Amino acid sequence: MLRWFRSLQFIFKPKYWWRMHEYSEHLDRSIRWAIKNNYVLGDSYSPYTVDVRLPSGRIISLWIENYPYGSCSYEGYGTSRLTQQEFFDKLSSIRHA
Repeated sequence: MLRWFRSLQFIFKPKYWWRMHEYSEHLDRSIRWAIKNNYVLGDSYSPYTVDVRLPSGRIISLWIENYPYGSCSYEGYGTSRLTQQEFFDKLSSIRHA
């Protein structure tokens, strides 16, 4: 319920209104798990992606370019806007540490 209230903030942020990728609940939960357990690795071979370890142990390169409307996507699927914001907060704390 708290996540739902926190997601209301995006009504007032027009840059989040348009999305490029279809929402995937499975990807969203996996990325939230990675954020919670500090598995956002923060490095990659490309400046447009970030490596993330999923609960299955697999490492994927998550697309981070085109913020906010096209980022946090993998194979044509994206995460929720709130997860996307939490991911970029985590990523900035990793890169500035």
